[in-house]
Amino acid sequence: MTIKVVATGDSLFTADFPPEYETVRGPLDAFLSDADVRITNLETNLSDFGTFANRYSGGTWLNTRKEAFPSLESFGFNFYGTANNHAMDYSYAGLLSTVDFLDEKGNADGFEIAVLKVFAARPGVNYLRHETSYTVSEKDLADLKRIADATAINACRDAEIATGYMLPDPEGTFVFGDTAFTTDKDVPRSRCNKGDLARLCGNIEKAKTENDLVFLLVHCHDEEGETETDPPAYLKEFCRAAIDAGASAVFGGGVHVLRGLEIYRGKPVFYSLGDFIYQGMRVEYLPPDFMEKYGLDVDATAKEALRVRSRDGKIGLQTNEKNFLSVVPKLTFEDGVLRELTMMPVKLGFKTGSAEGEKIFSKYRELSAALGTELAYENGFIKAKE
Repeated sequence: MTIKVVATGDSLFTADFPPEYETVRGPLDAFLSDADVRITNLETNLSDFGTFANRYSGGTWLNTRKEAFPSLESFGFNFYGTANNHAMDYSYAGLLSTVDFLDEKGNADGFEIAVLKVFAARPGVNYLRHETSYTVSEKDLADLKRIADATAINACRDAEIATGYMLPDPEGTFVFGDTAFTTDKDVPRSRCNKGDLARLCGNIEKAKTENDLVFLLVHCHDEEGETETDPPAYLKEFCRAAIDAGASAVFGGGVHVLRGLEIYRGKPVFYSLGDFIYQGMRVEYLPPDFMEKYGLDVDATAKEALRVRSRDGKIGLQTNEKNFLSVVPKLTFEDGVLRELTMMPVKLGFKTGSAEGEKIFSKYRELSAALGTELAYENGFIKAKE
């Protein structure tokens, strides 16, 4: 049996698509429609503002009216990932509205496919927690302890440890405020929470026994390298463990820029596919919390508030080309074995011409080389070298 799978990066979709999309989508639509399984990360809620905004938000409160959904649906997606930092922007009612609405949509017929989505952060949306510690010298650690004593920054923490409400610091670790430090140079910067890792890998193993193929979507914003394009250590740990547990591929997103491709045990790990849809400046409504944060009247419009946050459009994701460079992979499986991997370079606005493709390939080749993967550019498509 042959199964073709495509996946995209983040669909931060908040409004109907502009008419000009129709004039440039041809090659992309053809590439997507050729697949049986079409996956995207839905980075919004789907409701009609029938619930209050949550106190918590993923940075900007995101919600999209259901009547706009056909715009995104026109790409033919049949799997939508919903575990991300915006899943609870409109609390439980917003999340359930999204899930219930998507449950009414179909998915890939004729195949036993499992698609799992993981959010590398807070509980409530299939979460993966992690611990972070910074390696310092013995002298630096002694200085931190001296400063902690002088400022009493750890006073509440020490009291909670003494009364049993918090566990003591692990051996060889000193927590200054909320940040852990160690002198052990063999400790990675970040590590998966062992319980979460075991739970998630157990879910993948179970899904593999019940399905022909298992795909994993991972939403991760964390950075710990020199740039945001470097996957954190715990993300690499998790993605590799997911492949070991039976995942056929991992599709990452969340950070809004491209991260490289790693081929691990013959299976692809896309650490971030970048953005697929970015309509962050077209948010319809923002709650009073957002207005107060930026010193605005609580009755200001979302458009006014976003203009202030972006300093009249001078800063923000919408101002940097790197947030508009994306890759859409297509994987062909025969009897459960990956036989072909082709990637379409896409610049948001859905331009797929040679200049844009070359630029994206050049960047993606650099990012993937750092992960041990060599790429080639053939006839407008990116491929992994054997």
